[in-house]
This record gives sequence, structure tokens and C-alpha cells, in this order.
Amino acid sequence: MKGMNSTEITQLKSENLAELNRKFGELKARAESIRVTDSLSFSEAGHAKLDVQGYVKAVKFATGPDIEIAKEVLRRLQAQENALLAPANVLLFDLERKRKEWANKEREAAAKEQERINEAARKEAAKNHEKRPTPITVKPSIPTVPGLRNTVNYKYEVIDADKVRKPWTMPDLVAIGQKVRADKDPELSMKEIGGIRAWKE
Repeated sequence: MKGMNSTEITQLKSENLAELNRKFGELKARAESIRVTDSLSFSEAGHAKLDVQGYVKAVKFATGPDIEIAKEVLRRLQAQENALLAPANVLLFDLERKRKEWANKEREAAAKEQERINEAARKEAAKNHEKRPTPITVKPSIPTVPGLRNTVNYKYEVIDADKVRKPWTMPDLVAIGQKVRADKDPELSMKEIGGIRAWKE
């Protein structure tokens, strides 16, 4: 790549592309014609597989230099983008933090006012021996800004994994895979893990 402009990303030369396409056509016809029915055709399929692997290496060898140039261009653009966006993201985070802090205070104030009004109404109804009044809802006074959404994030943390009910639990697929590969015995894996089907191929 020495001496090449990093922004000059080229395609394969037409003669190289034609040769690769010709080679693949031969390999495709050969692979599709093979029917593995005995040890001889099994070996034939193996040799064909090696030749296809060789074709893959040839393609990567032919395209590799320009792909590396493209990767370098992408890395530079991403670095520039990150340098420009990082301080802007800090501003966005800070502005949203300020908005959320104020909005949360407004929601808390509205909730307290709602409880105060409803409690007063309940006491008044009880005093006058009247039917329990229908609760009213006090909405927080949070203005809307065109183009922005006033969002409320609902979060959680697991405080006792043993009490999490089944629909919200998930098997550790990585650990299961590690055990199956370590056992090298599908029957043993299925017996000890339970609830899985294991096999070898």
C-alpha cells in the first residue's frame, strides 16, 4: 500500500475479477456434481473443499490491500466523528440531566398535591357520611418542546435471583456450551444439565 492515497479505494482489475469468477464457476460445477456415496467420493469432496478454501484465500489476497485502505479511511473518519461528538454528547447528557431533575420534582409535587386533595376529599366525605369520592389525578405541569419527548425511564435491579419467576429467567447458554464441549458425551450432558438436546456432528 506504500505510495497509495488512502482515499483511493479501487475495485479489482477486470482481468483479476474475470479470473476469479472463472475459477469459482469451475469449483461450483465440480462441487455440485459430487455425490458422496462411498470412500472415494468422500475423499473427492474433501479435495474439492480444499480447492474452495484455496479460492477463498485467493479472493482475500486479491481484495486485502484495498480492504485495508478502506479500514484505515473508516478508522480516521470514526476518530474525527468521535472527537466532534464527544463534547456534544456531554452537553446533551447535562441538559437532559437538568431537565429530568426538574421534571422529577414536578412529578413529586403533583403526586403530593394529588394525595393532599384526595385525602381532604375523603375526610370531608367521611365527616358528612357521604360515599367515598372518586380520586382525582393531578398531572405534573411539564411543558413540551417540539422535537423533544418528555420521557420517564422505568428501571430495575435484581435483588434476589432465586425469586425471579421462570418467564424472566434465561439459561446460561455460554456455560451450557462449555460443558457440552468439555463432556464430549451428549448423553451425560443431557442428564446433568436437563432440558436440553445435545448431539455431535
